[in-house]
Amino acid sequence: MRKSLMFGHLLVVCLLAGTSAWGQAGTNSGVIAGEVDDSSGAKVAGAKVEVTSPALIEEARQTVTGDDGLYRIVNLPPGVYTVTARQTGFSASKREGIEITTGFTATVNFSLTPGSVTQTVTVTTEAPVLDTQDSVVQRVISNTILEALPIGKSAADYPALLPGAIAPAASQDVGGLKGEQSQGFRIHGSAPVDFTQLRDGMYYGAMTGGGSNQLSSNNPTATQEVQMETGGYTAEDWNNGGHVNIIPKNGGNALHGSFQADFGNKALQSGNVTPALQGLGVPSPSTIRSLYEVAGGVGGPIKKDKLWFFADARHWISSSNQAGANFFYDANEAAPFPNNLYYAADPSRPAYDVNTYTDVGLRLTWQATKRNQFTENFIQERNCNCYYTISSGLLAPEATTHHWYVHDWRNQATWTFPASNKLVLWAGVTAVVSAIDARSSGETPTSFAVTDSSANFTYGADGTALNAGGTYGLTSQTQLNGNFTASYTTGPHSFKFGVSEMEPRGSRAATFSNLAGANGFPYGVQLQMSCQAIDTPAASINPSNGLPTVPYHTINTNNGSPSANSFASPIGAGPGQISPSTVNSLLCPPITLKVNKVTYQQALLPSQVVQFLAPVDFALNEADHALFAQDQWRIKRLTLNLGLRFDWFQGKDPAQTEPAQPQYGLAAKSFDAVHSAADWKDLNPRVGVAYDVFGNGKTALKVSISRGVLTEGLSTGSNITLLTNPVNELASTTTRSWTDYSGTFNPSIDGADFTSGAGSGTSTQPGALPCNSKTGANCASGTANTAGFYPNPNAPSTANVTYANNVTHGFQNRPYDWMLSASVQQEVVRNVAVSIGYYRTWFGNLTVAQNTAIPATGYDQYCVTPPASTAYPGFGGTQLCNLYDPQLQYRGLATYLVQKASAFGKESDVYTGIDATVNARFHGLILQGGVTAGHEVTNYCVQVNSPEDLFWVSNPSPGASSILEFSNNNATNVSNVQGNINPLVNDAAPCYINPPWYQNLQFKMIAVYTLPWWKIRLSANEQNLPSIPLQGTYSFRSTDVSFINPAPGHNTLNGCTLCKAEVVTPQTVFPFGRDNQLDFRLARDFSITERWKIEPTADFYNIFNANPILTVGTAYNTSAPGTPGAWRNATSILPGRVIKFGVHLDF
Repeated sequence: MRKSLMFGHLLVVCLLAGTSAWGQAGTNSGVIAGEVDDSSGAKVAGAKVEVTSPALIEEARQTVTGDDGLYRIVNLPPGVYTVTARQTGFSASKREGIEITTGFTATVNFSLTPGSVTQTVTVTTEAPVLDTQDSVVQRVISNTILEALPIGKSAADYPALLPGAIAPAASQDVGGLKGEQSQGFRIHGSAPVDFTQLRDGMYYGAMTGGGSNQLSSNNPTATQEVQMETGGYTAEDWNNGGHVNIIPKNGGNALHGSFQADFGNKALQSGNVTPALQGLGVPSPSTIRSLYEVAGGVGGPIKKDKLWFFADARHWISSSNQAGANFFYDANEAAPFPNNLYYAADPSRPAYDVNTYTDVGLRLTWQATKRNQFTENFIQERNCNCYYTISSGLLAPEATTHHWYVHDWRNQATWTFPASNKLVLWAGVTAVVSAIDARSSGETPTSFAVTDSSANFTYGADGTALNAGGTYGLTSQTQLNGNFTASYTTGPHSFKFGVSEMEPRGSRAATFSNLAGANGFPYGVQLQMSCQAIDTPAASINPSNGLPTVPYHTINTNNGSPSANSFASPIGAGPGQISPSTVNSLLCPPITLKVNKVTYQQALLPSQVVQFLAPVDFALNEADHALFAQDQWRIKRLTLNLGLRFDWFQGKDPAQTEPAQPQYGLAAKSFDAVHSAADWKDLNPRVGVAYDVFGNGKTALKVSISRGVLTEGLSTGSNITLLTNPVNELASTTTRSWTDYSGTFNPSIDGADFTSGAGSGTSTQPGALPCNSKTGANCASGTANTAGFYPNPNAPSTANVTYANNVTHGFQNRPYDWMLSASVQQEVVRNVAVSIGYYRTWFGNLTVAQNTAIPATGYDQYCVTPPASTAYPGFGGTQLCNLYDPQLQYRGLATYLVQKASAFGKESDVYTGIDATVNARFHGLILQGGVTAGHEVTNYCVQVNSPEDLFWVSNPSPGASSILEFSNNNATNVSNVQGNINPLVNDAAPCYINPPWYQNLQFKMIAVYTLPWWKIRLSANEQNLPSIPLQGTYSFRSTDVSFINPAPGHNTLNGCTLCKAEVVTPQTVFPFGRDNQLDFRLARDFSITERWKIEPTADFYNIFNANPILTVGTAYNTSAPGTPGAWRNATSILPGRVIKFGVHLDF
């Protein structure tokens, strides 16, 4: 009954309001507030206060002071205002040049002197610099500054302007070369999914990726200003996290507009590859293939004071050849099987990326009546991030996909109604229709993806999404967002009440490469290879591919003993064997074992087969409802910002049918609709205090604390509706060992039955031990590690993962975070303000996945010793223990129950940091920037399954992301994990990580200076960032481990075929040197007429030609630095200096 009443209330309000925006509605304007008194200090009641500005289509707005002399005028669009106060018996008082930006409250006080009301006294005191009433922490960059700075003019470049913002290292841009494959950032320890992009104060993202909004680009000529909110969140804000609010330009009563164009090319780019970088696998610098942008916008009146328009268009393309040892197509891709199992770099076909963005837009502003104003904003886009994630250095070009963003349009509409001087109603709607069409980047019809796990490199076919769901297909979404707010000002109180609604709908239809099931592999099979020690002498190793030419045994690297079975030679002319002329660029280095000091050769050999259900389709629906109320209560110099938000999330899965899987003997399966996959209700308090210390607007103390729920993106790994979808709850992937006993390299030819979970394939070599199909011992293809994957008569439809009710339903059960901020702000001299702030963020309702099919006593401990690195002494060579593996009787049993971590102990994830920033504007100089430092400490040392959990954290969930800690694991600035198969599964990392405070020590500053002669303007943007952290992921097999007091028969790994452990504690070692980038612009204004101005520009991006390493090879191995696939090879560096010439026209 309560649910029905609440939904009815939401529906009625939305219908009455007309529709609106998500969460942040109305945060597209500023406020002018203050008090009016007389020369004796007495409060003047009933004084008329008027604001005027060209930014107002109605030209002026008015209010009157209350009995306490206070006034407040809200919903003012960005612009420069004049404020006038009048009262009978007093001379009017006027304040000019009051600049209003989004989210800023300008305090403008008046002291009226006796006289005639017709007399006006113009006060020449400076405009306020500090906001002493709001507790929000934000940075606003005006269009004037954006146009003056040498930045790439995309949303991906905004983190470079914001101290403390952490974006993926690989996305660091030079002159627009990186496109917008990444737009989001973390701030003050926020969750990556909580990045939110807004337009005109309304949510504008695509829920297919949380709030990151890769599907949409932003035309700089249509942007009025950019508000970046980083703390002190109000009840209107949907979540805590980095919020970027792009305020669009409006028309006006006079025709105006702008045009800009710029370009760069290979001749304007400098090389920055040093001999040291060449020694780390970077043979040559990246080079520009194409780089230009053309954009423009024009606005004006359709009917003066009644109807305005602003129209804009843009086309932008960036494309570069990539720099790095692995940035080439695979020359063996089209070779006959099994020769295409090995990667051979084709220098004649270097890798490159292509990012192209085209959009058109139209915005209308209609003053329908004196009090009713409407806006309409429509944008149509067609964009592509082609060769998606190629810059990670972990994928050959044919292993990437082209991400085309199609059917991509957005429409926004708002209504503003100042019902009286005290009451303002506002409503709006945003409709989003978008899709990601992931297409092939050019692999052959018989290609399949192969991952060299020792080098963490994927080639042959697409490897960007190797999981259940496939690599190609269409991800579609539509969503309607609505919000209504009522603002009411009375005396010292400024109330705001609102309701918001979001209804996203998403679906995905996906499949795999290898469409014809070529080479004997069923549809939906992926292959993994790894470096393995063998007893073959160096003289019997083919130098072109590193493979033995004689029969061999593999070596147990933990004890130095050879395997019981011998292997056939993989080199020869026989059917299915590798041709002696085949080239393998990913050669394996020799390895010296610590146990016996013997050096063995290694060869890249089969290690694992991964099977997927394919194709896979799914659909899901969500509904986000919210009610919020807040009050800005002014008590003399103290302002209380009191807010409370009620969030209600509902996840629903429509009825759906999964296609048949003939390759596994599975018929099509239908699932009934799930009407309550998730149902969360949360109360989120948002409280802030702002104190004007001396009452002169020069010093402000601000403290705030806010609780926010984490964003549920439609296709993000942590989305509860997606995770509980019946399609995803079934085991849709399994792995099995692959040992090439016969030298044919084909597990199917070896006799593997892919419609069974049993092991198969006995070695054909004389004296070989027979395959035990039950345990997988001595089998060419081991047993499947997920029993529910196959048509099991004992569990034909058992869910592989289920969720505790208090994880998916209930009050205050949704994952959340608290963000605390405390700062002091001081205007040290006129127009120069500094701020020092302390920030703390912590998370709650963390979840874990317990395998209820295996008791805590069903695991045995083992150890593994990564080989010592000779190139980097101090790494490897140390035994890693306290690792646990399921006993033989529990092999393949996987029935996961996701529960709250608090049921097992106390897990924590806490960020602590300090910011010091400056904002200055004087004598033609503008400075904005600051220094930040902080670290994020994670402690997940809670036993959920085995004792391993007290030492190492791993993700036992097949979805690889149902544990919140992996959404929040300090992964920023770690090399992209694309190219791995379920990269987080069985990847053991220390469960307690305490990074140093310089983990995020950074400096960012922007400067704009107009010389006092010839209208020459100089501007610069600098960012000094920490080194990326070192990561070393060691892959190992059963032959590399030693068990400690195992149960009888437990002599091989049952929990994983190819296991992983971190050799370096993540986020604690930063060896690559700091990253300093300085961009510089030289420009000059030429006035053609009084209204027409043209400005030629010369931009020098990365002017000092810095070459910091952005990503490195993360697969731990002992390959010599510089050889393909070697650990710590530089897989991407900052592009060299780029000069771009451009022109900007204003009229």
